[in-house]
Amino acid sequence: MTTYLFKLTIAWTAFLLLFELFFKHNGRFTANRLYLLLAMAAGVVLPLITLPASTPVLVSKAQTFYTTAVMPVQQQVTAAAAPVTAVADTHAPDIAYILRILYYTGLAVLLIKSITELAKIVWLINKKPAQQLYDRQVIITGKVHSPYSFMGRIFITGTDAYSPKELEYIIQHEAAHNARKHWADLWLAQLACTVFWFHPLAWRYRFLLLMQHEYEADAIAAGTDRYNYGHFLLQQTMLTGVPLLSHSFHFSPIKKRIYMLTKKQNKGRANWKYLLMAPALFSCLLLMAKTTANENTSPSPNARVFNGNTFIVHDVDTFHDYQQKAVTKQIVTAMNGETVYNNTELKNKAQFGKNENGYLDYVYASFNEMVKHCPDSLGAVNINSLVIDKDGKVVYYDATFFRRKSSLDAEKMIYPFPKPEPLFNSFMEKILKAGPAWKPARINGQRVNSFVMFRGGC
Repeated sequence: MTTYLFKLTIAWTAFLLLFELFFKHNGRFTANRLYLLLAMAAGVVLPLITLPASTPVLVSKAQTFYTTAVMPVQQQVTAAAAPVTAVADTHAPDIAYILRILYYTGLAVLLIKSITELAKIVWLINKKPAQQLYDRQVIITGKVHSPYSFMGRIFITGTDAYSPKELEYIIQHEAAHNARKHWADLWLAQLACTVFWFHPLAWRYRFLLLMQHEYEADAIAAGTDRYNYGHFLLQQTMLTGVPLLSHSFHFSPIKKRIYMLTKKQNKGRANWKYLLMAPALFSCLLLMAKTTANENTSPSPNARVFNGNTFIVHDVDTFHDYQQKAVTKQIVTAMNGETVYNNTELKNKAQFGKNENGYLDYVYASFNEMVKHCPDSLGAVNINSLVIDKDGKVVYYDATFFRRKSSLDAEKMIYPFPKPEPLFNSFMEKILKAGPAWKPARINGQRVNSFVMFRGGC
């Protein structure tokens, strides 16, 4: 999630700088609306796109990055050993958990606020009869507030508060919001601000989008009488109290609205500047999109893609199996650029129940139950190692599948299957996905990814 937010911020910042430099003060309000909406959508979507790596060169670059940027796991643990021993796991604060609580609290507050204000508008629509003024539906609220509109309906304090000309200004302005479908933009912007309530750029985009709405509605409502219309805008600066999901006739800053209203617009010039969004989109796509290895690409010996995650695997030692064959130990040191710590060298290890054998018993019992129902019932599995992520989920496993000589003799096996066994691997995927979670490892109270190696077998 941290990586996603970082990439989203880069995209939103790049597009916002383009807008502030080239488009903010021009008179192409509809084009500006589309630009801001596309920029917000691009920031949300681009970090989620996965680009295939079509050449071995891309893989080797990724390998070089990981092997030079990620320390060997023994060095990582040694560097962190002193502070780790001083922290007690049971009393350490879970920062990630606290942040999740804060996020969902803010999300709930904004959702409740939006629903409450929407309910108020619906109540007014149902309780207050609409009047036809200048061929528009106008609802008289009887309360002091700035005029506002919601999906075609216009809400004002009362007709006595304005002169006929002022009332015409208001109705034309709010009707322009509905004719230009500004309410759709507003709902999308409010959704973005609700989901990313903590992100200042989301609110900045919403503000700029609403300003384009007001500029556009002002230009339509004022017509050729811009001086008197601007004077009326100044009179409305003291009125507030409009719902969050509506367009207010008074939307600050009035000074900017009057400036845009009276500024001479050169709408025929510099349309080419909007083409700058294309290279910006392309650059963000290349810089931020996740990359996975293509199926036809020869994988790096140190990089392994497993269920959409990239793991860095190192050969660290050799041992002899029961048939006295030399087998190389492999240890995982990184996942998607994040460190994976050796579980045996951590004080606060990843744990499953009282001991790791309980998890092995669960896997072996589940596997044996599954293979009973397949044509080859003599299959067996040995779990070599696992990677446990920060949430206690098994995100990687290394297993060896065997064929027993007989169903009665579990110890005498032909080692191992000479080729990959897709059926048995599918069994393991189901077992690990449905299995109980581990208690994740910690360093300084923070959850970390950990590598668990087993010595036993089935």
